[in-house]
Amino acid sequence: MKKIIAIAIVAIIAMTTLVSAKDMILDTKIHRIYEKQDKNGNPFKLLIIKEKRTLNGVAYEASTTLTSFQDTLDQIENLNAGDNLKAIVSSNQYNGRVTYTLIQIIE
Repeated sequence: MKKIIAIAIVAIIAMTTLVSAKDMILDTKIHRIYEKQDKNGNPFKLLIIKEKRTLNGVAYEASTTLTSFQDTLDQIENLNAGDNLKAIVSSNQYNGRVTYTLIQIIE
């Protein structure tokens, strides 16, 4: 019985941490670009973008990240801070905040 309860608790915790991602088109301006390496030494870039949001009728601007991993780095190699970006991205939630992962640049 204790085993079943423990498994149920683990399953509930696992389900609450699952996040569904959705693809969308993002059209915004790049504010900063950071070049990083993951723990295995693989390069990736973090693009800091700002997007307009509304909460309870109040409009505001929020900064968030767009991550470009190894398979999409060549698509953004010529982009700089201040450039406009139109791309297909995967929208995710990380620690309750919206983040994006680059899928493909739209020319």
